[in-house]
Amino acid sequence: MVQNTAGELRLLRGSESIITIPESLRGEYEFTIHTHPEERLPGPASEYETSTAAATGDSMRLDVLHKVTPHIEAVIGSDGQVRFFDDSEVLPAGTHPEGGPIDRQGRVVPVRDLIAAKPSDGTAPSREMARHTRGPDGEPYRHDPGNLPGAGPYLDIHFAQLDAQAADPNRITPADNQVAPQQAKDVYKTPHEPLVPSKQDREAPAPPGLYRGPDGLLHRDVSRFPSLAPDPPGTWREFNADDRKDINHANRHHLHAEGDREGTWRQWIGGEKYALADDHGLIKNPETVRDSDIEKLQERDERHDIKNTDIGKELTKTSGDRIALGDDRKVIGIEARELMNLFGIESIHDLKQGELEGLLAAKAKEINDELGKSGLTDVQKQYLEHLSDRIPELREVATEYNALGKDLVDLSKAMAEMGGLDYGIDPSRFPGAVVLTPYEGMIDGKLNFDGSETFDIIIGVPASDATGGRTLIIFIECKGVGSETGAANTAEYGRVEQMTPQYKVRTAAIDQNLIRFLNERPEDMIARGIDPQSDIGKAQIKIREDIIASHLNGTLEDRYVLAHAAKNGDITISYFNQDVDGVRLPILDLAGIVRTPPTVQEIALELEQNRVREIELARERIREGLDPDSLRALDRAVEIYQASRATPGASLELQARIDAAMESIRNAQERGLTLNQLSREISAVNGDLGRLQKLELERGLELLRTSGIELNPSLAREMLGLEFHDGHRGTLAYLDAATRHLVQEAAAIAREYRAEYRTERQRFLGHMLGQVRELEDALAKGKTVDLAELQKDYGRVQQAIAFERTQEARALAKLGLQPEHVQKARDLLDNERSHTLGRAQDTFGREIVRQAESKVLEARERDGLEREQVRERALERVREVEAAREQGKELELGRVREEYDAVTNQIEKDRARDAEVVRSLGLAPEHAEAVTRSLEDKRAETFGKARESLGQEIVRQAESRVLEARERDVPERDERARFVERVRENARVMEGIVQEGETPNLNAVQTNYDAIAQRIALERERDARVLESLGLTREHAEMATRALDAERVKTYGRELEVFARELDRQQPYRANDPRVIAARAVDGRGRDARGIDARGQDPRTPEPPGAEQRTQQPMPNTTLERQRELAEGLARNGLSPELIAIRLSMEIGQAQSAAEAIRERAAAESADRTRAREREGPARGQARERGN
Repeated sequence: MVQNTAGELRLLRGSESIITIPESLRGEYEFTIHTHPEERLPGPASEYETSTAAATGDSMRLDVLHKVTPHIEAVIGSDGQVRFFDDSEVLPAGTHPEGGPIDRQGRVVPVRDLIAAKPSDGTAPSREMARHTRGPDGEPYRHDPGNLPGAGPYLDIHFAQLDAQAADPNRITPADNQVAPQQAKDVYKTPHEPLVPSKQDREAPAPPGLYRGPDGLLHRDVSRFPSLAPDPPGTWREFNADDRKDINHANRHHLHAEGDREGTWRQWIGGEKYALADDHGLIKNPETVRDSDIEKLQERDERHDIKNTDIGKELTKTSGDRIALGDDRKVIGIEARELMNLFGIESIHDLKQGELEGLLAAKAKEINDELGKSGLTDVQKQYLEHLSDRIPELREVATEYNALGKDLVDLSKAMAEMGGLDYGIDPSRFPGAVVLTPYEGMIDGKLNFDGSETFDIIIGVPASDATGGRTLIIFIECKGVGSETGAANTAEYGRVEQMTPQYKVRTAAIDQNLIRFLNERPEDMIARGIDPQSDIGKAQIKIREDIIASHLNGTLEDRYVLAHAAKNGDITISYFNQDVDGVRLPILDLAGIVRTPPTVQEIALELEQNRVREIELARERIREGLDPDSLRALDRAVEIYQASRATPGASLELQARIDAAMESIRNAQERGLTLNQLSREISAVNGDLGRLQKLELERGLELLRTSGIELNPSLAREMLGLEFHDGHRGTLAYLDAATRHLVQEAAAIAREYRAEYRTERQRFLGHMLGQVRELEDALAKGKTVDLAELQKDYGRVQQAIAFERTQEARALAKLGLQPEHVQKARDLLDNERSHTLGRAQDTFGREIVRQAESKVLEARERDGLEREQVRERALERVREVEAAREQGKELELGRVREEYDAVTNQIEKDRARDAEVVRSLGLAPEHAEAVTRSLEDKRAETFGKARESLGQEIVRQAESRVLEARERDVPERDERARFVERVRENARVMEGIVQEGETPNLNAVQTNYDAIAQRIALERERDARVLESLGLTREHAEMATRALDAERVKTYGRELEVFARELDRQQPYRANDPRVIAARAVDGRGRDARGIDARGQDPRTPEPPGAEQRTQQPMPNTTLERQRELAEGLARNGLSPELIAIRLSMEIGQAQSAAEAIRERAAAESADRTRAREREGPARGQARERGN
């Protein structure tokens, strides 16, 4: 059993990877996944736990020990991760029980035949493996039952793919009816988030003071606490370990309601009222916090410096007035609190104007009731009468306090509006900006029912470079000192908060001020004091027209910001993410002007217009710089091509088929085509268009050749390709539009699963994006973020992404789309996700890598002095080498090698220590790889230059020693010179014979070819002995060998290729000889260096017409072609012909030396000649008989 990256558990059996239990296994085998709490409940085990073994450890032991068939036990933890466990404990994430189908390395041991285990004796579970498991070669291991093989060779996904290739792919069943599905709400759970208790918790006894209701949740037991109010409907009590010391006080158990954000609870504030609270106290607007926490949507804050002088002066004055008014209110507040103490009023909020008279009446009645009681002393009566006399004073003070508060709010709002207005008309940001609202006689949002039906300020900005060439409308909300964002109820989105994209879309549709502005006539403008012919009147008319036109054609850009004013007049502009699931939520209804999404036909027309412009630009680019003759030839070529398209034949048949299919695609909705059918038809038309283009292009080029038009082949091909696209631009544009529509529809269906988890997912996205902002803020301030917490957040995001991609893949698979359309839909969904979860993943990942690298570098500092000393010694040796070379001398090879080895040892020591630190950090594989890569780059900066220079000197001296040894062997040197002269002369003679149209003697050609090959092999053996005597490392020996081989190519390469080519011409069957392939590849490498291509032709020479087309024909994927490609690759890497020949021989199973291969080939050719004579004998006899 394996767990894939999406957290699904799959059973691997034979050639199947399945997620349901096969019918054939359900009777004899047991595959169970049980969920257990990861940690037992706090405190001592209860009587219930003891009697039922409900504690984690007991539950685990009972489950494991009582099983008598092979199975895997696992828990699904609170983080959504599956953890396996053995006989006694839950194993850490990523580890697995020994003896199960997943071995200790986390690799799959594929099970071919599952066998029943012997019944357990009750003391330990039985975990026997199957008799047969497969190894890397696909063959079964043979071993006794119970003996485990080594680590399995494949990861789960790799093995599943391997088996899928070996069997029918359809046997891998879709992931429905899962054995142990991951709970999406766990995937989207944020840390420390209060959730509805799990089923196991609901079965536990209720603690004192609480009772468990029919819903299985805990509620206050008012029968034991009559003075306390019952819990409101839809809420429950939290069983918190910290409350055990107050277990008899049910009120200490936090009250929760579904949808409350993490870290909050419901606090009773009197009567039947409850308020949302957190560690900092009561939260003023609990409904807002429940549905949308805009702090999690906030992207950034920026201070705005006032640009308009008049606004700046007014803002300064208003700020001073507000500060003075605030001081006055503080004095009144002191008086109010003194009076509140007299009357027993706890909160100054109880004095708010709307409830003041009711409160004072209640206090007056309370005093009168006390005065009416008998037995009061004179002092008590006097005190009560004194209180009664001071009620008017309390009324006066409270009224003044409330009036000053209202004035403070008004001044604060005015300050924010000044800042927001200055931001909107800032010419450096928004040139030509026009104020749409506020204006004289506008509807003030605060006069409406809930203050949420208008924006505070709306600005229109004409299209310019500053706006990206599009008309822009800016919605600005203004909040003064201490003001909070409001919220509104919507039919489509529920209750939404200001600054969310849903609030913006809803308010843009109903803003009465905007409705009035966009529907104004000239007389309406005059009525509000604006002359339509004035500059401001003309600007308003122009921006109105631009906004409406841009809105209707879908190009209107919008911006939604919050302007906040501090006490001292500082203005802050806050920006908020306006995407939903990574996609901008569009404004379709702007002040009652509804924009319908463009149809496929409208999109196609726009795309076709774009294609026309692109084709014209491409034509101009091709014609640019051509002389008159070439232009005439080009025009004639286009005429011939256009005429050829009407010729009857295969192209017309293809065109008819394309036209019929396009008619079906255009009427897809009327015909009721499913997405599956539409996908197939689009794919088929694309294929036919590709075939049609190839057919027309080939025919057009052939006509140009037969017509004698002299035109550069590549130029002709490009021009004819443009003509094809121009002729089919309507079809191509509609196909693109239909594909977009198809992909968008498919992506929308793939997103449908999110509706079930909308609340959890939105909360998760908000939390993670909030974490991103906190991380960015901390880094900007130079603070350090805990690496372990970053890794946890990264893991949660990665798990959520994997879950979503799996859900989307399943949905897309059910649609049955063509592979290219499935991929486009997945790309679209991934692109959307890149703005939300992807952004969080990338941000966390970058910081994890940065911190991990920093920790590794810190660990290096312990031996920093030693590293620096090694580096300095190496650089000093490099300087000595260069100085000696300038003087015509050589530094002793041993000293160079000693320093090279010291640098190499230091590098290996660094790598080992770095790897140990990286392992200790527990990084994800992708992060470990990124850290290692970065460390290698830094290591190269430190040691790379010195090590490379020393290595080059070692190779240079080794090559020099070999050449010196050659020079010392005078007889061999003279023999080499004579041999070179002889084979070159033989090659010249053979080429002369070929030029005269005759055929050279095959045996002579073969003898020369073999002699060169043997000579090369002999020289390489001698060179190898010299290099071996120097005691070089394998790396340096190979480098020196490559350098010597390059010298041999210059000496023998051309002649070897000449003879090989002639052999190939006379004996085509020998083309698969490894030595011929190697020789051609090596000679090709030499030609590349000389600027000659593989055909012996200067690549700068113009190609004859049709040459490019011939070279582009696909080559058959044969063994011969594969060997040629391999040989060319080896040659590019510097291997000699002999090494390539041996490598290719091993590839085809020969594994023989060059000399053996030559002898074997000679024998094979002799056998071929014998068989040929045997076949020719009977044929000649039959011919003689016919002649007689």
